[in-house]
Amino acid sequence: AGAAVGAAILERRPADDAPVARAFGLLVLCFALTFSLKALGFSGAAALGALALAARCAAVWGPAKSGAAGNVLGWLWSAIAQPTLFALLGVAVDLDAVRGRDAGLGVALVAISGVFRTAATSGAVAGYGLSGRERLFVALAWLPKATVQAAVGAVALDAADGSAETDRARVVLTVAVLAIVLTAPLGAVAISVAGPRLLTRDGARDADVPLAADALA
Repeated sequence: AGAAVGAAILERRPADDAPVARAFGLLVLCFALTFSLKALGFSGAAALGALALAARCAAVWGPAKSGAAGNVLGWLWSAIAQPTLFALLGVAVDLDAVRGRDAGLGVALVAISGVFRTAATSGAVAGYGLSGRERLFVALAWLPKATVQAAVGAVALDAADGSAETDRARVVLTVAVLAIVLTAPLGAVAISVAGPRLLTRDGARDADVPLAADALA
């Protein structure tokens, strides 16, 4: 209901309004919806409501207007919101409070879960016409973890009540940071190295055009 009302409000703007105005209006309504639902005790519905509002606006505006507004929001995310998110995460980390045992278990957890995630990702895209090499690349491309971990890593610490909960919350935050530090650069290297070897360009694959993987073998 909130998504429908928000989309209706934004649609009442002039037809020739700038993408910045649409993006700013959507952003303001998403913030208002999120904080309102959280104040009412519906934290889980807050994020879902913001997503529903954005999806409804995209359907009402059409591809051209929603795409232009999306470009503005994408720039805001890349230039402002994302650096701020990671900066706040770095501030929340207290290296003096990180115990070696927790860090070691965190590294092991990230490594073991990465193996299972790679296998599950490769299986998830099976049956869609992808070759084995392409499925392997998809699994490697989905290996990096950063944004979600940065967003939720400190949530447990904010909600902790008491010293025992604070200690456990710091472990959660430590594992989130380790997941970012370990998988983000490893995934970037894997994508750069494996891409030319595992993928080919769309188009004819005749005898005169060697595969990229064969050329680099």
